[in-house]
Amino acid sequence: MLSNSLQNPEFWRFRAEEVLTLSENMKHAETKKIMTRIAEDYERIAKIVEQHLCESRQILSKISS
Repeated sequence: MLSNSLQNPEFWRFRAEEVLTLSENMKHAETKKIMTRIAEDYERIAKIVEQHLCESRQILSKISS
């Protein structure tokens, strides 16, 4: 399911890797720069999702205790 994937940091890291791989073959410098920024954004999203998951686990842990 896509919504589950969106909540998985590895999904976003995989996307970042894919875009970086594609950018390696780009001939136009500006296009390559844009693709690199997109990959960086995906990595940022992965970190945000990871942080959100960590915070959610902490909250659940406190509730369960």
